[in-house]
Amino acid sequence: MQPDGVYWPRELRNIETALSLAEEILGRPDWSPVDMIAMGTLLQNSYGGIERLLRYLLKMRGFDHPKSAQWHKELLQQACEQSLVPPDAQQGLIRLLGFRHMHVHDYGHMLQEERLRELAGPSLEACRSVIAVLRSL
Repeated sequence: MQPDGVYWPRELRNIETALSLAEEILGRPDWSPVDMIAMGTLLQNSYGGIERLLRYLLKMRGFDHPKSAQWHKELLQQACEQSLVPPDAQQGLIRLLGFRHMHVHDYGHMLQEERLRELAGPSLEACRSVIAVLRSL
C-alpha cells in the first residue's frame, strides 16, 4: 500500500518548509526572543509533521497506536523497528520528542538560545534523514 497522493506530498512539503525556516534561523549569529520562539515552534512543527506521517504509515502497515500516556514514544519506537527512522536519526528524534513535550506545555518566551542551538542542529539533521527515507517510499 502506497502513501496517499495528496496528503503525503503536501505534508512532506510543509515539513521541509519548516525545516528550511529553522535552518535559516540557526544560521543567524544572534537570536531575538522572537527568533527563539520561532525556532521552538518550527522544531515542534517538524517533529509533529514527521510523527503524523509515521503514524499514517504504521497504520497502513497494520500497526495502530491508541492514544495513551506513552503513545508518542511507542510510535517512534515502532517506526524505528520498521526501519522508517534511520539509525543515525533515532537519537535526534528522541531528543526532539522530549522537546516537543516541553514546548507544548510551557511558554515560548522561556526558551533558552544556547539549549535551542544545541538541540536544533542534530534535530534538523535527523529530520532531514527521516524525510529522505519517507520520500523514497
